[in-house]
Formats: sequence, C-alpha cells, structure tokens
Amino acid sequence: RAEMTRIPRPSEYAVTDLLAPTEEMLASGRHSRGDFVSEGHYKLTMPLLAMLYPMIALVTLLAGGYRRSGFGRRVIVAIAVAATIQVLLFLLRERVQVSPGQWPLMYIPHALGLIYIAALLRWLSRSRRRLWRAATP
Repeated sequence: RAEMTRIPRPSEYAVTDLLAPTEEMLASGRHSRGDFVSEGHYKLTMPLLAMLYPMIALVTLLAGGYRRSGFGRRVIVAIAVAATIQVLLFLLRERVQVSPGQWPLMYIPHALGLIYIAALLRWLSRSRRRLWRAATP
C-alpha cells in the first residue's frame, strides 16, 4: 500500500491562513486560491449573519403593528428575507471561489440586510412620531 498523505480541506484551516493561503497550501493542486479565500470570508460572514437574522425578525414583526389575526404573514416575510440573504451569500461564495479578488462581494448580503433593518426602523420611527403628535393636545 502506497504512503498517502491526507490533504486538509479548506474548512480545516484557521481563518488567518485561509485569507492569505501559502504556496504550501496550494501545492496539492486539489484546492484553488479561491477555495481558501472564499472559505475564510465565509467563516467571517456567518457570525455576522447570526447577529443580523434576529434583528431582521424583530423589525419585521414590529413593523406590522398589532393585529388580532396574528403575526403569520410577518413571520413568513422575515423568513423569506433571511432565506434570500442566505442564498445570495451562497451564490456570491461560489463567485469568489472562481475569482478570489472579488471577496468584498461576500459582504453584500450583510449590507442589504442592514439596509432592510434601517428602512424598517426609519418607517417605524416615523409612524410612532405621527401617533405621538396626534395624541398630544
């Protein structure tokens, strides 16, 4: 039986190694520079999404006001927004695997999520101000 050395997958390296892969890491030829760079940025983006998703859910639920019929539609909208962001991240990750220089694209879904949150918060603050002005004599 021939001596075979195991080639680690990109997901097994530290983030700092992934962001700047060495020639030693690329020597096997099994994984490209894009594989390493996309995995490194993916590892950085996932914790950011973990903070973004609850904020998306919260502002989406608060944006509808109170209705006796429930929150069903708003829950579906929050899930759809989160799923869209996740799918977009997967698509951009594939693009970075092909062209590692485009790694900033992997942060576009986060920016879109923050824009969504900011827009709903602004809308919520405006509607609250109108209610407050109408209530004051």
